Amino acid sequence: MGYKDYRSDAAGPFGYGVAGGEGVEAQLFQNRIEGAMIQTSTTGSSQVTGAGDGTYLHDITTGFAVVDGKVLEIAAAADVACEAAGDIMISGNAKYYMFVAYRSPLGVVTRLTVKGTVALAAAVVPPTPAEITAAVPVGCPWVALGTMLISRTGDEVVTEAVDNQYRPMLLPKTVHDA
Repeated sequence: MGYKDYRSDAAGPFGYGVAGGEGVEAQLFQNRIEGAMIQTSTTGSSQVTGAGDGTYLHDITTGFAVVDGKVLEIAAAADVACEAAGDIMISGNAKYYMFVAYRSPLGVVTRLTVKGTVALAAAVVPPTPAEITAAVPVGCPWVALGTMLISRTGDEVVTEAVDNQYRPMLLPKTVHDA
């Protein structure tokens, strides 16, 4: 009797960039995050006036990521750039960033920011598992650390919203397949 992954993402096993075969418990010991929480930036993201670039930042807490059994220690960092020059050009638009850790073919675990597509704030969605898999090197397993939504709410105003729910988590042993 195996345990079922009851997370609500219909697109697939968000948080695991590897197709099944192993039980959820085995995946969690091979792929997990401890600490390393994505947070809103210390300084705050900013946007230049008009159609200019923005500076979109995030913080991360100390922790580690285990991807396919390999460990990456993550040091706390403040005001880490989501990308070199943000491109939310119109007030009312927004963009997601998905932060992941992946294991290279050489066994090195690396952090990566996957940029979403700019869209109206009401219609914007985070990068899908397929988009994340396409962004990491071919065949490399990955785990999600979290997302940040940057919304342009005025000419020079942006807001940040963080969501760490995409991380792999332990499931209660009372939840199981029949």
